[in-house]
Amino acid sequence: MKLSSLLAGSLLLAGCAEQQAPQQASAPPALPVEAVHTGTETTYQEYPASIEGVVNVEIRLQVAGVLERILVDEGAAVRKGQPLFKLNDAPFREQLNNALAAQQAAAGSVVSAQVEVDRFAPLVQNKVVSVVQLQTAQAALTVAKACFTPAKGLSMV
Repeated sequence: MKLSSLLAGSLLLAGCAEQQAPQQASAPPALPVEAVHTGTETTYQEYPASIEGVVNVEIRLQVAGVLERILVDEGAAVRKGQPLFKLNDAPFREQLNNALAAQQAAAGSVVSAQVEVDRFAPLVQNKVVSVVQLQTAQAALTVAKACFTPAKGLSMV
């Protein structure tokens, strides 16, 4: 133990006895200098975000059909009455043509029934045919007119 105390004490004295030479202050390194310019500067920062409209509208078609084209981009502003989609109109054209044909057939039925009524009226007056046949022809005319009335409401699209 004595030996270790003696060794520690001598090391301590040796460390204190050695004096360091004062350090010289070194000159600061030469750095480039820039002049400051005053003015307006625009800086841009990018931030992740998502933008949503105040009102989000879901658009659905009023009729079932095959969609041919979408005429507007998602999120684009649209005006009232602006077409948004183009549907395949072949099935609708076919239905329209069938309805127009039914309208013409109903008009033909009205004309035919009117001819029958006009034909039976003088025959009933001359007592060649019975009143029942005239009434049957008049009923057929009424039915033909009733069938023609809804078909008359069609308009060409």
